[in-house]
Amino acid sequence: MDKNIGVFTAELNDAYQAAVWKGIVSQAQALELGLVCFLGSRVKSPIATEQCSNIAYSLADKENIDGLIIISSAISTYLDFQAVTELFRIRSDLPQVSVGLGIPGIPSIIVDGRIGMVSVIRHLVEVHARRSFALISGPSGHLEADARKKAFFDTLADYTIPFDRRLMIEGSFEQRSGSEGVRALLAEGIPFDALVCLNDKMALGALDELSHHGISVPDDVALVGFDGIEETLFCQPPLTTVRQPLFELGAAAVEEVCALIHGGKGQNRYLNSSVRIGESCGCRHSWIPDASKLDSWVKGLDDFERDTMARLRAFIFEENESGFLEFLERGMMPDTYNGEGLRRFHTLLYAIQQELLSCGESGERGSLSRRLRLISTGLGRLTELTTRILSSRRLKAMERNFLARSIGAALAEAFEMESIVKTLSKGLVSLGFSEAYLVIFLDSRDGKELSRVFPLPLAEGDDPMAKGYVFKTTSLLPDQIDFGWKRKQWVLKPLVYQHEPLGYILLPVAVDDPALYDLLSKQISSTVKGARLLEQVRSHEKSLEEEVSRRTAELTKTNECLQTEVDRRIRLEQEVIDISNNTMNRIGQDLHDDLCQHLAGISMITEVLKNSLEPGSHPYEVCTQINDLIINSVDRAKGIARGLVPVGLKENGFIAAVDTLLEALRKGNTIDMRLERSPDFFLKNDDRALQLYRIVQEALSNSIKHANCSHIMVKLHTQQKGNGRLIEIIDDGTGFSDKDEGNGMGLKIMRYRAEKAQVHLLVEKMERGTKVSCLIPQELCYEK
Repeated sequence: MDKNIGVFTAELNDAYQAAVWKGIVSQAQALELGLVCFLGSRVKSPIATEQCSNIAYSLADKENIDGLIIISSAISTYLDFQAVTELFRIRSDLPQVSVGLGIPGIPSIIVDGRIGMVSVIRHLVEVHARRSFALISGPSGHLEADARKKAFFDTLADYTIPFDRRLMIEGSFEQRSGSEGVRALLAEGIPFDALVCLNDKMALGALDELSHHGISVPDDVALVGFDGIEETLFCQPPLTTVRQPLFELGAAAVEEVCALIHGGKGQNRYLNSSVRIGESCGCRHSWIPDASKLDSWVKGLDDFERDTMARLRAFIFEENESGFLEFLERGMMPDTYNGEGLRRFHTLLYAIQQELLSCGESGERGSLSRRLRLISTGLGRLTELTTRILSSRRLKAMERNFLARSIGAALAEAFEMESIVKTLSKGLVSLGFSEAYLVIFLDSRDGKELSRVFPLPLAEGDDPMAKGYVFKTTSLLPDQIDFGWKRKQWVLKPLVYQHEPLGYILLPVAVDDPALYDLLSKQISSTVKGARLLEQVRSHEKSLEEEVSRRTAELTKTNECLQTEVDRRIRLEQEVIDISNNTMNRIGQDLHDDLCQHLAGISMITEVLKNSLEPGSHPYEVCTQINDLIINSVDRAKGIARGLVPVGLKENGFIAAVDTLLEALRKGNTIDMRLERSPDFFLKNDDRALQLYRIVQEALSNSIKHANCSHIMVKLHTQQKGNGRLIEIIDDGTGFSDKDEGNGMGLKIMRYRAEKAQVHLLVEKMERGTKVSCLIPQELCYEK
């Protein structure tokens, strides 16, 4: 049968799901079906990694499977009925079967848990006289949990046993919630003599917690569970539980989905639950049938158990020791061993022993003794085989864990996909895997989700990157892979890091150690995430280098343009200054050489005219006034000319020019103006000296015009310790108001000139008057 079916389940290292999974694998192999287990987690889990793992369910598609089995009871812990129904509606394009929960319109394989729950409560009430019950339930809204809880309350009502609602704790079907539930119950301080847990994992957690608090099971509290997982056979005391036919659930689901794939309508199947008596309820030697009820007990056996008992009886009555022990060993082979088989053999041998003892008086004593001794040998042999098998399993598990951790340690040293693939390839070979596929999610192109697959293990000399095919993710594997993979059994485990899906690993089925999938996936996930981070760092580094190069080129170009612009601006500013100075010189020269001479000529003519007039006459007086005004205009024009042309700056230097300026300003002013200089104060006669001269000139003009002062001191100092030269213009006037500080045109001009001269200008408001300071750095000063 060339068909491939998919399975949705949450975790294979959970005993319930592992038992159902084994039934699915066994039946799929018997029917020669391909199988892919999409190993996600509980839908809508509050745990980020679990929620992210559910990307596994989105990978199932009609392109890669022909039908789908959903173990709904396992993945729907956090879903209500409507949400569970919606989960199936999303996959309506595929034939589907539900395991554990009945879904309307979907063929469902269901165990009637009510029968078993009613039976186990009746057993506690009638056989062990328990009356004070406590309950650790499943998640609220979970269909199976609610059905079991209803059966619990209905049965207590039938016996008119009251139930204190404070003794009901909601659990999550996880072992830790059993421990937490017991602590919560004990905190209530209400006594109880029976504790019912709605699954076995919670019962095992409750058993450990009760023991931790010194509460004996079953002497103080009778404890029962639900599911019948194998671990409950080997705890102390062995757990009384409601057994679900988990293996049969899986097998029936495969049969049903095959019928749907081939056009069948599909139907619901109902399997019965039953009570498996252990010792946690208070029963002792529960595996030994009651001699008085032996006949009825034998009638209750199924066909397989009845046939096994008949063959055992034949070997024993024939006293065929070798055939008897060989039959036991075949039934206890490591690949078929389970706790139920051990229990079955023990129980059947005890039943045959009771049968022999009941007819022992009529039989030959020697023969009876040999047969009983043969049974005793068989029981001892069962114990020996069980110990050997369990020890072997444990050693193999330890070896696998060691190898898996070694793989993890080696992967931790791999930082690139090539080395990761090579390391993983060697590790999988050491674990016994002959075929596997590592798939890494890539980006989306043309609306398709793409991935890269690395077939494993690698042959000697293979380049892993060369065989890393890119394909559409919904195909699970690309066309380059032989489609024979669809006729095999696989586990698809997603690779996730916190809330980020990275890809998946496709491994062959290994039902004897399902925890290996989880361990490997975690190790691969962290390594792949590390490689991605390194790749991102390198990509960012490369991008950063490219961006730095690009920006550097842009900045270089901009800097060149800016430098060109600065040079051009400097040239323009210098040209403006030169033009300004030349213009001022020309205007000053014209005023002095032309206008003043012209006015002097007019003055001389006016003087001649005045001398021709009669002294004291009106025309004489008018002519005198005109001549005085002309002489005054000549003086003013000369003053303006001196302001425009620094008199003697080029010829005699900065100090002489300042002295001449002060001398000119003293004329027509009553202000006391003085010059004070250090003997070693010198400046070179260049453009900087001209700018400093203009600053002094502007400062003096401001003091004369606006300060209303009586004294002005100009100081030319040499700073101590070679700190440069200092020019100060100090007046004793009214100063300036805060609102006018920095707003005057004269001050702006002085600051501009100071910037051009590369000196520091400071204007200070003193207690009385103003001080203008101009500091010339040492490197800009020139010796005489």
